[in-house]
Amino acid sequence: MELLSPSFSLILWSLLFILPLALLVIALIKLVRSNYEGTDKLMWSLIILFVPFIGAIMFLIMGRKKQTTDNIGY
Repeated sequence: MELLSPSFSLILWSLLFILPLALLVIALIKLVRSNYEGTDKLMWSLIILFVPFIGAIMFLIMGRKKQTTDNIGY
């Protein structure tokens, strides 16, 4: 019966693995769909891939600000 109920540490380690992986995938999808071109997109993709957790958070915070100001149409 103990095999059917996962321990707290197993759930915690699973979340610590899945959360950064999900953040990485979300950031890369948003980057592909973004309006960034050329070296900007390349720079962000390298940051997201080589600094996975922090890079994804940086893109989701800083990248969104740039996208919203670029999409105004001025």
